[in-house]
Amino acid sequence: MLRKISSQGIRTMTPSKEAADDFVEYCDAYFPHTNLAKKCASWSNSGIPGSRIHGHWPGSAAHMNHVRREPRWEDFEYTYVRPKNRFAYFGNGWTNKERDAQSDMAPYLKRENDNDLRDLHERWWDL
Repeated sequence: MLRKISSQGIRTMTPSKEAADDFVEYCDAYFPHTNLAKKCASWSNSGIPGSRIHGHWPGSAAHMNHVRREPRWEDFEYTYVRPKNRFAYFGNGWTNKERDAQSDMAPYLKRENDNDLRDLHERWWDL
């Protein structure tokens, strides 16, 4: 999110009300099936036994890492710090790497025995 904000001239980024409501509904369906829903008081339910659980991801840590790999950017509302054109952050059409004569522009090309096809598509086998 910070990379997106800083590289695309975004001033504010707010989840849409519809997305937030849907996420709360998702959480409310998930937590009753966990130990967090037991009739005890904790910071997870504002000290009120049986009240809504908050502050936790509705799933395992592995599940959260999987979901975070592909954020739903369409669920946010944006305001921009932009000059006259929304695509001005594209720059001048060249990357710094392309302008450096010493850079390797094809790091994916390796000797046959050095290739590991699992390295394609964000190390998919880690999931």
